[in-house]
Amino acid sequence: MTEPLSHPSWFTTKKINSYLYLTTEDHFFQGNRSNIWLLRGTARDLIIDCGLGVCNLKKHLENLHLLDQDRECIVLCTHTHFDHCGGAQHFENESKIWIHQDDYNGLRNGRQVETLNYVQSTYFFQQPYQGFSSRQYRVPATKCDPIMDGHRIDLGGGDEVIVLHMPGHTRGSIVCYYPKEKALFTGDFIYECGHGSYLLDWLPTSSVQDYLRSANRM
Repeated sequence: MTEPLSHPSWFTTKKINSYLYLTTEDHFFQGNRSNIWLLRGTARDLIIDCGLGVCNLKKHLENLHLLDQDRECIVLCTHTHFDHCGGAQHFENESKIWIHQDDYNGLRNGRQVETLNYVQSTYFFQQPYQGFSSRQYRVPATKCDPIMDGHRIDLGGGDEVIVLHMPGHTRGSIVCYYPKEKALFTGDFIYECGHGSYLLDWLPTSSVQDYLRSANRM
């Protein structure tokens, strides 16, 4: 099946420093607009979260010469919600796709109660491609592998990212610690929520008690 022609400026990518790039989907509602991080390691690259999947993130980064087909790239989803894992589908069969074991079944089987798919037509300020329908949007079942708390992702040259399990937002929510730069990639464990009024702790796989335990651990 031919992939539809994507909106030419659907993704916006900014260079943060020599090893880190931030990509966003600026034509989509900010309340569900995730940060897509590309961390370029010594031997391999790591993408932390991958957006909605309505346009092809992999092709976008390749067109910017930020991904190379001859260089390994790992995709890590901080949790199973649509705005963080929807784009994993475009990396199937070519990259390792990892998600915490407690969110694994949601992505592997495309379970809507876990991926949520909370998408409305008014959330799209521009259409990602001609003929797009928000009513038909789904996160598909995506080939991936489960990981656990404490998993270390080797980027080469002694460089690594450490996965920390922080349930609450979902059962399998994680944050990613990059010791080399003392950087923490938080997914939806921490985000702007209006002094708590927009904290999403009531979703189908959320838990206030787990959120509190994770916060105390942090």
